Parts: sequence; structure tokens; C-alpha cells
Amino acid sequence: PTAPIDYVVGPDGNAYYVDLVTNQIGRLDIVQVTSGGGVTPPPTGGGTTVGTGPDSLVLRVSQDAYQGNAQFTVRVDGVQVGGVLTATALHAAGLSDTITIKGDWGAGTHNVVVTFVNDVWGGSAAADRNLYLESVSYNGTTLANSSAPLFSQGEAHSVAFTDSGTGTPPPTGGSTTIGTGSDSLVLRVSQDEWQGDAQFTVKVDGVQVGGTLTAAALHAAGLSDTITIKGDWGAGTHNVVVTFVNDAWGGSTLADRNLYLESVSYNGTTLANSSAPLFSQGEAHSVAFTDSGTGTPPPTGGSTTIGTGSDSLVLRVSQDEWQGDAQFTVKVDGVQVGGTLTAAALHTAGLSDTITIKGDWGAGTHNVVVTFVNDAWGGSAAADRNLYLESVSYNGATLANSSAPLFSSGEFHNVAFTDSGTGTPPPTGGSTTVGTGPDSLVLRVSEDAYQGNAQFTVKVDGVQVGGTLTTTALHAAGLSDTITIKGDWGAGTHNVVVTFINDVWGGSTAADRNLYLESVSYNGATLANSSAPLFSQGEFHSMAFTDYA
Repeated sequence: PTAPIDYVVGPDGNAYYVDLVTNQIGRLDIVQVTSGGGVTPPPTGGGTTVGTGPDSLVLRVSQDAYQGNAQFTVRVDGVQVGGVLTATALHAAGLSDTITIKGDWGAGTHNVVVTFVNDVWGGSAAADRNLYLESVSYNGTTLANSSAPLFSQGEAHSVAFTDSGTGTPPPTGGSTTIGTGSDSLVLRVSQDEWQGDAQFTVKVDGVQVGGTLTAAALHAAGLSDTITIKGDWGAGTHNVVVTFVNDAWGGSTLADRNLYLESVSYNGTTLANSSAPLFSQGEAHSVAFTDSGTGTPPPTGGSTTIGTGSDSLVLRVSQDEWQGDAQFTVKVDGVQVGGTLTAAALHTAGLSDTITIKGDWGAGTHNVVVTFVNDAWGGSAAADRNLYLESVSYNGATLANSSAPLFSSGEFHNVAFTDSGTGTPPPTGGSTTVGTGPDSLVLRVSEDAYQGNAQFTVKVDGVQVGGTLTTTALHAAGLSDTITIKGDWGAGTHNVVVTFINDVWGGSTAADRNLYLESVSYNGATLANSSAPLFSQGEFHSMAFTDYA
């Protein structure tokens, strides 16, 4: 007689059976056979087409649905396309939605970024909303490293694609220079013109420069205006904010005035995350840049400590004061701490207040949210109350993407931090092992050291492992450090991302801190496309690996 069998879909999307007599567990590999004996392609979900043009960028996505469907955005070369998109195909059922983005991309390398925007977690694998990027293809060719699970709010996956045409570089429009000094901050902007040109303002470290500026170059024609801001910025991290000030909308895409920030560069280096479309009145985009001079650290203002515990979450904030100081709240893992807090340090003076939140956070990823609660606006930049989140650090390590200007009441900034659960930083140099389990993910890294060693983070399937890691092996000497990440990864395709987090540039190749990912192997097999130089702050390299257990 046949033993009683139970079936279940696991959190990895695979089907499993359980023999209720012997307690044997196994995975089912389900294949659909046609009447002619062939195997049908995997089923697909919905289909969406965005844009027009001869080139096709095709994304396949699926989801784990929980309290609603997973939503995401797509940016191509920094420009969002198609609004907020929604996945409906269930990952566990082997379905996928197809999003076809049409365009006319010129010759060269381009970039598509998919960002998961509405994560929900109900406390178990069965109550977890997730997004899966199954694949990306360009003009019929599937791109390398294009599949990735996206498990966290704001988590993104970037994929490069190359157009082999022989087009010329994009033309440029007008040119404007503002100010004097040895440093150059260069902005490239374009517009959708309707009933007048798009206008905007630029603030550097909270101070407006150049009055109200006007774009003339048409985005649809591939043109851009160049604004060069000259100055003498001191050592450290600075901030430039571009704000669109005269939006107009006539009811259709043909009757819509918009501004596009195409790129920002500082002293010849294009800054990360510096391109953005600005579609709404008052919409702003903030970009950080670092001057590598040897000046002293920025001065600080007041200091406040909240709570007790062995862990320290340190926020630095400043303000534009008008008719009273800026106030804000802080929530950690959804729980408000410290009541309503008040900033006193003036942003324009280069000051910042320090708020230290003490606690004992357990191992894993946590979340801190800072919300500006009392905006005031008197009609000009001089009569405007604002809050600036300068930085957030956890146990001494500055967190990525932790600085943000907050200009509106209720506007907030969300920063993730990870506790490694070990109490002490992981060992550095030579050989390091993180975690336990039968599987081994081995990274070999090296560095160009300058004013300190290169540091980096590692995420596996969207979860950071090992805290902030430091390499000491010199690339020029042919050395490399070995980081072994132990785990028990289930069958299927997984993803590892290495991110360089403390770039420094002193003006020459001899004064330049860099990270080199030499190779990555999984259970003894070296992964394809696993070596990469990482030269810029926040630059990352993503690789897929497959477990066949």
C-alpha cells in the first residue's frame, strides 16, 4: 500500500513531500509534459510594455504576496520609467510577470536598477512580502548576474547592459559658471519644456548659490545644460541639493514641465546616485560629495544620550532655524525613543548636534527612522525651517546612505543597521571565517591603502553578514585576504553583494584608497564574473551562485 504523503511549498518556493510513516523529506522537481512528449516552458504571469523604441529591455519578476502584492520601481540610466509597478505572479508557483521597456539606447554601457518599495514582514516565512528579479535581457540576450531576491524595503539590484551601436556621445546644451575657487562641482540638467522653461535652485551645504537657474536643453533631444559651481570646500563630506521650483502640468505627458538632473561630478569624478528626474513642485534631489583634503573634523554642537545598553546608535543632525528650532522624532524598529527632540546646531555654520541612543539590539538587521515634525516656510530660502540628518553610525561604523535633508513636515529618512551578534568586531587581515554551516562562500579581497585600510560589507540574499569588514592585503604586492562565509543555503540560486564603503581620494593614484574583489568561490568552484575593482564610495559587485542540494 502507498504510504500517506503530505505536500508543502517551502519558503524557497520549491515543493516538498513528507512520508508520514518514515518521516522522510524530499524535494519535488515538477516538470509539465505536453501531449507530444516535450517539456513546456515555465508558466508566465502578466505582461506590461513601457515606452517606445527599437530596443527592448525585458524584466521577469515574481513575488511572495502578503497583505498585498510586491511593488517596485525601475530606473534606466538613473531615470525612472513606468511609475510604481506591481508584481502579481507568485514565485512559489513558478510564475513570473514580464515587463518590456522599449527605448533607443545609444552605443555604450547602460544600467538598469530594480528597487523593492513596499516590504512587509509578519514574523514568519509564510507572512513575508518579497520581490524576485528572475532575469533581465536586452535585445534577446539574457544579462549576466541579472537575477536577485529583494527581501528588504528599498533593496535594489543593478544590472549593466551594453548597446553595440556606433552612436556619438550625447550632445550638450548651454554652459554656466558660478563662483570662484579651486574646486569644481559640475551639474548637468535637462528639461521637458511646457509654457516656459524649467527652473531650479542649487544649495551647497545648505547655502543657495546662483539664484534661480533656468534649464534650456531638451531632455527628449538628448541635450543637457552644464552648471559649474566653483568653490573651496574643506575636507570632509558635503551636500548639494537641486530643487525644481516651477512645475506645470496641463493634463498629459505632452503638456508637462519637468526637470532632469542628469549627473553631478566633483573635481572630475561623477558622484554616485547623482541622476534623478524631478517631476513635482518643490521636489529635490540630494547628493553627497567628499573633499579629501586634510582639514580637521567638522565642529559639533550639543550632545544628548538616550537609554542604556552596550550598543550605540549615534545620529548627527543640524538645522535651518526660522521662528523656532527644527524638531524631530526617532523610531528604532518602529518604537519611538526620546520623545520629540530639538536640533540647535546651525547647518550653515557647519555645526551638528549628536544624539546617542543606547540599547542592546540583538543579532540581525534593524531600522532607524528620523522624521521632521515642525516645518515652517516664510516664502524664501532665508525664511525656511529645515532639518538635516548629517550621518548615522552604529557601534562606531558610519552607515551607508545615512545623510539626508528633510525639508517638509512629516518627511522622514529610513536607515538600516545590522548587529552581528558577536559583541566584538570580526577579525581582519589574513583569514576570517564568518558563520557556521556545511556550505562555504569564499571571498578573496585586496586593497590600495591610503589614510587607512579599505572597508566593505557583504550581503548574502539581501542579509548583511559579518558586520563591517577590513582588508589589509596590498593589491600591488599580489596579496589577498580570505573571508570564508559559512552557511546552509538551500537548493536554488542565491546572491552575494560586496560593497566598498570608505573610499578616499587624495588627488593622485598614489593617494587613493580602493578595494579589489579578486574572486568568489562556492563550495570550491570559482564563480563566473566574480572579480571586480571597486573604486568609488558605495560601489558594489553582485554575483549569483547556485546550490544544487
